[in-house]
Amino acid sequence: MLSSIIITGGNGKSRVGEALKIRQKYIHYSSFQNDPDTYILDEEKKISINAVRHLQIWLQKKPYQALKKIVLIKKAENLTIPAQNAFLKILEEPPKNSIIILTTQNINLLLSTITSRCQIIRLPLILLKEKESKYKKNVLNLPINEKITLSYKIGKNKDEAQRWLKIQRNFHHQQLRQGDNQAWKTLAKINQAEKMLEANVNPRLVIEYLLLNAK
Repeated sequence: MLSSIIITGGNGKSRVGEALKIRQKYIHYSSFQNDPDTYILDEEKKISINAVRHLQIWLQKKPYQALKKIVLIKKAENLTIPAQNAFLKILEEPPKNSIIILTTQNINLLLSTITSRCQIIRLPLILLKEKESKYKKNVLNLPINEKITLSYKIGKNKDEAQRWLKIQRNFHHQQLRQGDNQAWKTLAKINQAEKMLEANVNPRLVIEYLLLNAK
């Protein structure tokens, strides 16, 4: 196993669960909390370059009592580009006594220079919940006027738009697995829309762009 690992697929809970399994090979505490040999970065919005610099300082120290020090970066897609470039320096010369784990719902938002230096663990997709069944149909086939109306409902804020894109991505992954070869094109458009949101493009315009251009 490489000392740097990316866990993608599944959902937030299953990704952290997989990280916990890896951690338990080296640290026998049952929880991430109050563990001097575990460092967690968990930011809902952006992970800054300063956060990565603090991590670099922590990695220079030897483990307190475990075999390895464990770094867990949740939602690694929230690393800013400057932060990713700083993090890349850690990966280029990884500390021998550390295991670095990143979890992400969208690996495409990470620099290729980062992903190429990590072992990638892809978890099975989680099936959509019944309460999300209204999104299971292919909304891309709706009439244009309904697409515009839908873009206003979903594009009220960035969080709602991201949640909807995640549901659509899971839906079209399922379609692909069922033999719909055209789903690849839609998934590419969804990835592009997610990147537009990360660049702070207006959420309604992003959703409208996807609905009008993907098929």
